[in-house]
Amino acid sequence: MILPLSNIFAPIFMQIFMQKSLTTPVISAFAVFLSVCMLHTVSAQEQQNNSITFQIDMRSIIRDTPTPFLPRVHKVGVRGNMSPLRWDSTLVASDSDGDGVYTITIKMTPPKSTFYEDTRIAYKFKVDGENLPSRGWEMTDNSNFNLTGSPQTIRRAFGELRKTPAFSTMSPRVKRHSDVASKILRNRSLYVLLPKDYESSTKRYPVVYMHDGQNMFDDSTSANGEWHFDEVLEGLVDSNRIPQVIVVGMAVDGSYRIEEYTPTPIQRQNLQGAPISLGGKAATHAQMLVEEIKPFIDKTYRTLQDRDNTTLGGSSLGGLATIFTGATYPQIFGKLFVISPSIWWDNQSILKIVKDAVPTMLKSASERQRIWLDIGDQEGKEALEGARALNKLLQAQGWKQGKTMQYIEAKNAAHSESAWAARLEPMLRFMFAPKK
Repeated sequence: MILPLSNIFAPIFMQIFMQKSLTTPVISAFAVFLSVCMLHTVSAQEQQNNSITFQIDMRSIIRDTPTPFLPRVHKVGVRGNMSPLRWDSTLVASDSDGDGVYTITIKMTPPKSTFYEDTRIAYKFKVDGENLPSRGWEMTDNSNFNLTGSPQTIRRAFGELRKTPAFSTMSPRVKRHSDVASKILRNRSLYVLLPKDYESSTKRYPVVYMHDGQNMFDDSTSANGEWHFDEVLEGLVDSNRIPQVIVVGMAVDGSYRIEEYTPTPIQRQNLQGAPISLGGKAATHAQMLVEEIKPFIDKTYRTLQDRDNTTLGGSSLGGLATIFTGATYPQIFGKLFVISPSIWWDNQSILKIVKDAVPTMLKSASERQRIWLDIGDQEGKEALEGARALNKLLQAQGWKQGKTMQYIEAKNAAHSESAWAARLEPMLRFMFAPKK
């Protein structure tokens, strides 16, 4: 523990003041220095006062006819990606004066790592109750804001999207290819992190393809904060714990993410109660990756193109898309990062897809794909059950814990970019550390 400066120097000053030979100017100088130390301590404490007050304006929702929100029946609150917010449970707000604006105040402590302190918060308002359209969620992308170290009040209407811009944190070694053409799906941006010696060498490198590429390297392009992939990778390479690799972040527009990353469609209701179909194009997405994105990267950069040097990864729905694509194209992807996967989608239909694909997965490879599978213990019962079911299926089909796969349940880990960033180092070391 680091002590405040005043705690360290105060005893020393007391010993000095006991000396009778001190002059008035010297005593004054010591007093000023001690005051500065005290101010430093107060300032450091004030900087940690991340007290957030959410004010949820439900007045227009209450006035709707038919209304999706009944104040005497339903509860409204906040979910999000940093403790004490969670995505699997609601912190309920209250309307003490009955004006239709619901309020809750919480204190947030951002997690720290060797490379960064996360200060970007993603959240959504949610109504809890039975038979609600869209299950009570706001039908928008996640809203977000940045912690400032000072108290904040966030007031907005339910269903109103609010984004706070962030500064760019991307490494200069990341090359952006904007609007890469596709005949199979829609165009997209690719973010390519190159090794330090790429320009000065003629070597070829393994490639890691990551879903949600907009979140890998840069706060300003991320929806909920970045993974700090460039900083973590550089630390591991510089310490000779893994070899150099190329990382390709494949961006996706949030409006199409569910559609592209899910293997089967499901039925939901919109705010008006009308049925809508969501998802189901993961096969088309996988085809685009194999037939368009990978050939583009192999043509543009010096890559090792074989299966053993081609890794695919992603989290949440991106983790679902990763295990689906890995099962569909086992001859292409020899390594998989399946991070906090949304196995719950469509009543865990991915489990049958993977089980049916296992004979092909084994037949098409000289050895099993190497798989990292994880989940945070704070991601909720449904998420935990899904990850455990996939782990059980893989091990029943012959994958060996600690050898051909690594399954972990991360302690005190939520469903968030900061939690996934914290697990990047062990993921990369499991996948790429030199064999003993």
